[in-house]
Parts: sequence; C-alpha cells; structure tokens
Amino acid sequence: MIVVAWILALLAALPLAPMVTKAVNYNIDASGVNDLPSEVAQRYINENFGGSTAQGSSTIILLKNTDGSIFEDSIKYSIENMTERIQKAKTDGKINANVTITSLYSSIYLYTQVYIDQIGPLYSAADNYSVALPLMLFEVPLLYWDSFNNTEDALLIVYDLPQHYYDNWLAENQTGRTITQIDSYAYNDTRLWVQDVISHRTSLNSTEEELLWLYLDDFTNAWNSTSADPLFNLHPADRLEEAMESSYPLFRDQVMQRLHIISLIYIELAHANFSLNDYQDFHRISQYNEVAFDSMLEIVLDQVPTEIKDDVLLYYGTFYNLWNGSASAPSVTQFRSYGDQAANVTSDAAGSPVKELIDVFYFQLGWERRLDLATIRSLTLTFLSNYTSTQPWLVQEIIDLGDNPNSTEVDALAAKLVQNSTVDEYPLPMLPLIPLMLVDDGNDSTIIMIGYSVDGKYTSGTGYVSLIRQIVGEELSAQPNVEHYVTGLDPMTYDQEAALSKDLEIVDPVAIILILILIGLFFNSLLAAALPPSVIGMGLGISFAAVYLIATYVFSVNFLVITLMITASLGAGCDYCIFMLSRYREERRAGKEKDEAVQEAVTWAGETVATSGATVMIGFGSLFLASLDTIKSFGTMVIGIVLALMISLTLVPALLHIFGDKLFWPSKGIKPQSQLGQRYFKHAAHNSIKHAKVLLVAAIVISIPAVYVMATTPTSFDLIESMPDSESKSGIETMEATFGGGMIQPTSIGLQMSGSLYNADGSWNITMLNAVEAMSKRLGNISGVSMLLSATRPYGQTVDYANLSHEYTVQAAACLAVMQRMVGEGNDSALVLIVFQEDPFTAHTIDSIKEIRSIANTVNDQQPDITAAYVGGGTATIYDVATTTTSDFLNIIAIAMLLIYIVLLLVLGSVLNPLRSLLTILLSISWTVAITAIVFEMWMGMHLNFLVPLILIVVCLGLGMDYDVLLSTRIREEVHKGMTTNEAIEHSMLQTGGIITACGVIMASAFGSLLLTGNPMLMQFGMALMIAIVLDAVVVRTYLVPAIMSLMGKWNWWAPKRLQRGGQKKE
Repeated sequence: MIVVAWILALLAALPLAPMVTKAVNYNIDASGVNDLPSEVAQRYINENFGGSTAQGSSTIILLKNTDGSIFEDSIKYSIENMTERIQKAKTDGKINANVTITSLYSSIYLYTQVYIDQIGPLYSAADNYSVALPLMLFEVPLLYWDSFNNTEDALLIVYDLPQHYYDNWLAENQTGRTITQIDSYAYNDTRLWVQDVISHRTSLNSTEEELLWLYLDDFTNAWNSTSADPLFNLHPADRLEEAMESSYPLFRDQVMQRLHIISLIYIELAHANFSLNDYQDFHRISQYNEVAFDSMLEIVLDQVPTEIKDDVLLYYGTFYNLWNGSASAPSVTQFRSYGDQAANVTSDAAGSPVKELIDVFYFQLGWERRLDLATIRSLTLTFLSNYTSTQPWLVQEIIDLGDNPNSTEVDALAAKLVQNSTVDEYPLPMLPLIPLMLVDDGNDSTIIMIGYSVDGKYTSGTGYVSLIRQIVGEELSAQPNVEHYVTGLDPMTYDQEAALSKDLEIVDPVAIILILILIGLFFNSLLAAALPPSVIGMGLGISFAAVYLIATYVFSVNFLVITLMITASLGAGCDYCIFMLSRYREERRAGKEKDEAVQEAVTWAGETVATSGATVMIGFGSLFLASLDTIKSFGTMVIGIVLALMISLTLVPALLHIFGDKLFWPSKGIKPQSQLGQRYFKHAAHNSIKHAKVLLVAAIVISIPAVYVMATTPTSFDLIESMPDSESKSGIETMEATFGGGMIQPTSIGLQMSGSLYNADGSWNITMLNAVEAMSKRLGNISGVSMLLSATRPYGQTVDYANLSHEYTVQAAACLAVMQRMVGEGNDSALVLIVFQEDPFTAHTIDSIKEIRSIANTVNDQQPDITAAYVGGGTATIYDVATTTTSDFLNIIAIAMLLIYIVLLLVLGSVLNPLRSLLTILLSISWTVAITAIVFEMWMGMHLNFLVPLILIVVCLGLGMDYDVLLSTRIREEVHKGMTTNEAIEHSMLQTGGIITACGVIMASAFGSLLLTGNPMLMQFGMALMIAIVLDAVVVRTYLVPAIMSLMGKWNWWAPKRLQRGGQKKE
C-alpha cells in the first residue's frame, strides 16, 4: 500500500517536474521586501518615467572589429541586415512582442529623419528670408534716406521755391523798377534757379521736376494777382504768405489730378508739418522723418522672430544715431559708413545666428551686390552649410523638398544618406550622444540594443536569444575579423538556464554513478546500491513539482536551488537509506528474523534518521526566515529533505519487509562486517580517547587562523563573475573593457522637485534645472562614474540649458528633446542615470551606492528645490540584497542553532552534548570556508560568493549533524545498555564508523559533482560542501568527537531528570 501511494504521488508530479527549470528565477533581486530603498525607488521611477530606464535594453549585441574600424561598409551592411531580419521575425510571428532596435545606423537614420523634418522648413524659410534680409540691412536704411530726400524735395517745392521767389523779388525791388517789372524779373530769376536745381539735384525725379515747374506757375499767378495792392507791395512778407496760401490748394488739386500720390503724400506732410522758419533745419527734417521711418520699422519688426528684435532695433537705432549726429545730409560714402558702423556694433553685441547673418548678408554681400539674386542664393547655401555643419549639396536637396516635405520623401533621403555615407564623413552634424553611447573611444566596437514590449510594458526576450544569435552569426559568418556577442539581461538568463540544463546533465549521472559505486562497495550489492538513489529520485520528482508550484504561484525561486536540491537530497536521502539498511543488516547479522530486524531498524535507526532529518529541515527551513525571496527560496530545499525522510521511514522499511535480504543481491546472505574496517575504527576510537587533549588543542590551534580567514575574507555580490563561462559573460567582459560594464544596467536616480521644471509659458524653470545640475555635479564626482545623464547633461556634459531654447539649431532641438525625456510625467520630477566604468555588480560599484544614497538623503539640505531622491537600478538592488542578507545572516544562524539544540536536547537527553555537536560543526565550517577562500581567491582568482557561507552553515548544521546524531545516539544507546562512556564510544565507532565514513564519502561525492559544472557559484558550493562533509565525517566524527566526548565523560549526559533518557554505568 505504501509503495503504491508513493508511485501514485510520483505519477501526479511527473507533468509538473520537468517545467521547474522554466519557472525558477535566474537573477538575484530584492523581491520579497516591499519597503527596501531600491524597491521604493524603482516604483517611484516606474510611476514617473514609465520604467523604461529601469529595464534598459534586455539584449545587447556587441560587435568588435579586431582588424580595423567598426565603421567599415561591410559591417554597416551586416548591421542593417540584422536589423531588417529581426524586425521581419516580428512580422513572421517568430517574435511575439514589439521589438525596439537601437543601433548606430538606426540611430543615425532616425536622427537624420528628425534633422530633415526640422531643418527642412528652416532651410526653406531661410532661403526665402535670404532675399528679405539684404532688404532689411540695405534697403530699409536706403528707404530712410529716400524718405529724407523725398521730404527735402517736397520742402523744396512747397517752401524753398516760394522763399527763393521772395528773395529774388526783394533783390529786384532794390533796382527802382516798377512792380510789374520787378515781378517779371523775380519770376525769371526763379526760373533760372529751378533750372539750376534740376540740373544739380540728382535726387529729383521727373515727377518732382514736373511738380516744381507746376508750383512755380501756380505760385507766380498767385503772387502776380496781388501786384496792384499797395499794402502787399509795402509788406512783401504778407504778399508771400498770401501767395502761398492761395496757390497751394490749387497746386494740391493739380497734383492729385495727375495721380502723383506718393509725391502728394510727401508734399501734404511737408506743408502740414513745416514752415518757412524750419524747412531747412536738418535735425528738424530728420526728426520728422524718423516718425515716418518708425512706421516702416514696425512693419519690419512684425516679420522677424521675437528673439532678434532687439538686434534689429540696435542696428537701426545705431544707424539713426549716426545719421542724426551729423550736421547735414550725408554723402553716399558717409551714408554707407553709417551702415557699416551699425552692422559692426550689432554684430559685436549679438549672438548666434545674428552675428553670422550680418557677416554674410551685409559684409560679404555688400552694397554693390545687394540685389544680385545669384550671389544671395550662393551665400545662403554657404551660410546654411557652415552654420548647420551640413554639406551644401544636402542643404540644396533639403530645400528642394519644400516647406512641408512628406514623410516618404524624408524617409527616402534619410535612407539614401545612411546608405551612401560613412560615419566619419556624414554630410550633416552628428549628435554627440550617438557615438558616445553606441561606439567605443577606439571606434572598433559598437553595440546594438534590443528591447521587447507588449502593450507598452517591458517583457522578457529570453525566448528569442537563440534566434538573435542565429541571425547575428549568419550575417557575420563571412567576417572572421568581427567578434560578436549577444549579451545583456535576457542572454544572461538564457545562458544561465542553458548552463543549468547542461549542469544537470553532468551532475545527475555523475552523482548517481558515484553513489551507486560507493553504496555498492559498502554493501557489496547491486540492488542495495540502486535502492537509495532510486527511491530518493522519486522524492526529487515530487520535490520539483512542489518547487514549480511555489515558483509560479508563491514567490520567486533561485535557479541554484534545483542543483543544490538534487545533491543535498541525494546525499542526505541516501544517507538515511544507508542508516536503515545498515541497521537492518546489523540486526540480521545478530541473528534476528527479517521482520524483527526491520522493526529494530525503524526503532533505532529510525530515531537517528528522524533526528537527523529534523536538524536538516531546521537548517534549510531557517532560510524561510530571510527577508528576500532569493534567500528564502533556498529554504525550499527542505521539501527534498522531508520527502527523503518520509521515504526512508516508510518506503524503505516497506521494501525491506517485502524483499528482505534479497535487496542485498548478489551477496548470499548477510555477510559479517569486514575485520579491516573494524580494526581501523577501533584504533581510531582508541587513539582519540588516549590523545583526547592533544586532539582538542590541535583543533583549537588550527581553528584560530581558519576563523581569521573566515572573518576577514570579503564575499562578492558580483553576479557576472558568478556566471558560468558563456557568450553573454564574455560579451559583458568585452563591453566592460570597451564601453564600461555599467552600460548593461545604469543606476537610476529619481529626483522629486519642489515645483515644475517648466514655467507657465512652457519655458524651462532655470531654478529647478540649477538644482538638477548641482545634484548631477555631486553625483558625477563619485569615483568610478563613467557617464552621467540628466536634464542638464543630456549628452553626458553640462549644456547651456539657460539659453538652449534660444538656439536655432537642430542639435539644440535634439538636445532639448533628450532633456524633456528626463522629466517625469507630472513635470515635477527629474531622472538622473549613472553609468559606471565597472560592471554593475563589482564591489566598488556596489559600494558606490552607499555614497550615492548619502548624497540623496541629504539632498534637501543642499538643494531645497529637490525634496527627495530615490536611488534605483540593479546595483542599488544588489546593495540592498547585501545589506539585508548581512542583517538576516546572524538571525537565521542563531535561530537554526537554537532549534537544532532543542531537538538534540530532547533526543539525546543532554544539555552539553548538543552544544558540543554545534561547536564541532562550526569548527568544520570555519576550516571549510578558510580552505575554500584560499582555493578560489588565491589560486583561481575568484571571489567567494556571498551565498556560500550562509548556505554552507545551514547545510552543515543540518546535513553535518547527521553523522553526529548517528554516532551520539548510538553511544547513548550503548550507555543506556550499561556501558561506560569510553566503552560506548569504542563500540559505537566499530558499529557506525564505516557507515559514517561511507555516508560522508557518498554525500561528499554528490556535492563534489558540482565541481564538474561550469558555474563558478555551483563550483564554490560544491567544493565548500564537499570539504565540509569530508572533514566532518572523516576527521571530526572519527577523531575529534570521540576525543571530546571522552573528556566530557559523564557530562555528556547531564540534564535535568525530566530530560534524561537513561542512565549510564558508573565510571
């Protein structure tokens, strides 16, 4: 019935057991504790920045050209083909997620698209504006001069002509001629003056000449009409005023009839705003003309961007001041010098691009070529090319796309540029972030980053690693000079999983074969050798199913649990089976019948097995007290021990009851124990008792340096160093040497600001940015920081963020776009990303988190505009894992030792003997850690993983106690039967020494099989546990325990009467 029940349990577990390797976690994280700083920080970052920064790129393709530049065309085409094939895999359904691929050339392509989209309208506007710009620089001042001249010409007609007529009349009036003669001579003199003015005044146009003659006639008629009035002749000034007043309306009507509108405007304004007293005042004319000029200036200012209006006003203001500073109207040379001086003053005061525009469209173009459209076009292309660092031919092509180019044309041009251009000679300026992030300093390596998402949320790409590696390998198969690695978080997980499967293929058969050989030699039987691993294998199948359910529905289980569960369950379970089989065989040798032998085995060996199992379960189970799921998951190994214990106490006795001595086939009957083994253990027990003090002193002396080494050896949290050799690990190591290992997982810092990073008008809040920059500066000074990105350092270097919004370049626009991505959704948080030179899990990098958090915790004292700072990312997580594990370590060990002590106290009925058991276990552990540290650190150059001491102690407290319990309970049994302590020790060593040694070698072999794996962490576990078990079984239990128990004598069994389990013979 028992056998059937176990078979049914195994059948129920079989569907789930094989899936356990897919359910376990191949990373170490801080899950299980929601209030850890890194978890709090990551939630804050996810909420404010979408979590993209936390995950980063899950897959990284690293390419390294060992014989040239990474920019070679062949490599470029391979990268483009990889990108196309990976995207096609999404279309073909081979990848069931959205794929984001960021390579050097995809980044350049996307940047080129943005560049053309943004610069195209600017180019087109500049092309149009380049015609208007010379007009602003040359024609507007010329219009002022023309306006001044037109005003002077109007004043010449309206006021100067009557004044000259009047002056001529006064002169003729002195001759004594008659009034009629004087009027006639004055008219003729004025006609001569008009002719002279026309011939010498070049500013007069034909219309003005016509109007000058017209007004002469109108004024003369009005003058002559008053010749008969003696009062006017006696007062010629009044006659002049009368003539002007009566002639002007007629003259104005005649001008209007001739449709000389412009001239009429100037004449009307001149007539209304001047008089005979001030029409020749140069400054009065200039002041009047400025009013008209200001009206034109308003029109001009409406056409220019707000940011350069001050420059425009400075230019025109300087020009006017120079004009107004002279005493008379300037000559052409003087006039042009005013423009030169105004241009120089404005250029000196202005920033970019006004300074460059003045240089090109004023000084290079010049007064003589200001209307030459061909020259203007050539200068425009040159200016745009120089100012935007773009080839002239590309400037022209972008201009030809028009003001609003469609996406098809933009994409085609961008593709053409990427296809036909090299990175070194790209025809448009490159953003510094592209080569900085994707190409190493030597230009021989580049990375391609791949991320996966579903419904906008990050998803693992572990299942696509094999496909990516296939594509990369095929595309680079013809380029042996290009080393390639597919690495990153997903490939690391994939390689860990593959390595685990490979390790299991090695560990399982090797461990089982060794167990079969060793048990076969011990029992001299094939069936007895096959029984323990077979029945314990059943338990492992059920255990795997249980672990699968826990990993899927309860909490994360670390992948190392699977391998350790196999070796621990096989080792402990086979030990338990051997205890039962050995005691059965011993009872049969004593002449007892089969069923009685089974009963005795269950009674005495069963107690030992149950006690041993209880201590192991306490050891493993104590790990459930850990705060982190990663550590807690190792506690699930207790499932394997529980099942091994149950099988040993139920299934093995059932099989013994059914098959009896047949289980020891091909041995014929139960042979007596080897005399050789008995002599060895008899001498070992005798000598241990004889030289007990020497052995104890020697153990203490050996332990002193061992404890020192154990206490001073630093443990490592470097997950990458602990990985097995694989493509992803090699890729990370290569990337660390070229880019800095921190690229794989930057440290994210979320800054909570006291207000918005934007002002109400949408501009940057410089006060907040100053606070971000101050924080960035402090963080950037931390040792080991390779690069820091923030809202003020979008490319890793501080930008002129206060003036960036006023720069009219695509680089500035792209810079602003990166800055905006570093601002959280509510606009009141900012993100800082730190990339370390070393990989995220080295001791130096992890230690940096302490300094970063120190800065973060005091940020509000230094920068009141930052109310809080949250430090997240993989390195921060490992730092919390380290501190939490260190904090949990002593508690777990203390509780495990206390519970084990209580169990041993109850089983052995002794207060002191359990203490001795624990102390001897701790001695073994100290020796083991010291040996393991020396082997791995000094010989293999590998740091001791932080999990090794913790797991080693709890495993040894449990499994190592098996042999102590077996020996102690047997000694107690013999003492209970009346032997003295020393007699009981010698007798028990004869009966159990072989079993303990055999079981120790079997368990050590099981753990030793881990040394055959390629996983450094498993190798450390394997060596440490193998050494610990060998030391405990072969040295401590064989020599040290008998020596100490001999010295303790009756005190081995001292306890309050209620706890005592039997007396002893008086010694």
